[in-house]
Amino acid sequence: VSDIKVLEDYPEKTIVVRTDDVMKSDLGSHFGKVYPEGFGIVGGLKMEGPYALFYTGGCPLSEDKPNKIGSAFALLDASESPNNFPSPWTKETLAGGKIVEATYKGSYDDLASGYSAIFNFINENNLQFNQSIGYSWEYYKSDPTSCSPEECITMIYIPVETK
Repeated sequence: VSDIKVLEDYPEKTIVVRTDDVMKSDLGSHFGKVYPEGFGIVGGLKMEGPYALFYTGGCPLSEDKPNKIGSAFALLDASESPNNFPSPWTKETLAGGKIVEATYKGSYDDLASGYSAIFNFINENNLQFNQSIGYSWEYYKSDPTSCSPEECITMIYIPVETK
């Protein structure tokens, strides 16, 4: 993990998202299915992504039970998009406010170590996960199908508040 910082006023974003219960061991195949579907739905709109939302209350993903996961794309110009999307995709708002942002470069297999470094930073800076938001998210800047695992870049965002 590199470049861990606090963003005091991260802007809200309009997203197109679907939420599913997914086993941690099935995340790769799940995203491999839903992201192409999502690209088809938001195709033609100005967007960035994909994003993954983790509704785990700041805790690590469960190994033995399904995790509530959002698969999303941020709309860069929400005024150009329709209000309704095919189910189970919906238009929602990605939280803004005080956010810890970190850059992770490497294999998804080692992402847990990146989260450990981020939560150490949060604790050392007298911050805590913002439970009122209830989710953290990742923005995949690199396409894992077009880069080696060691070169993949993932932006990690964790909403925080002062302890």
